[in-house]
Amino acid sequence: MRLLLFVVCVALVCVWFLEWVTVRTAVDSDTEGAEDTHRAYSDMREANWTNSDTYFHARGNYDAATDPTDTGST
Repeated sequence: MRLLLFVVCVALVCVWFLEWVTVRTAVDSDTEGAEDTHRAYSDMREANWTNSDTYFHARGNYDAATDPTDTGST
């Protein structure tokens, strides 16, 4: 009985750990996307050109979507 309880506990810990790793990877990916978007926004503010926001927003979205470190877990 104790062995069964031990096996069940180990299995639950393994499942919890794998879920935590998956969530952590998704959060890291989302954070990198936000950094790409913020970088494009900062470049737009620095450029200070009229009607340039469409270009910089598109560039920020492209950079966030094509991040080479993205694992595609979301």
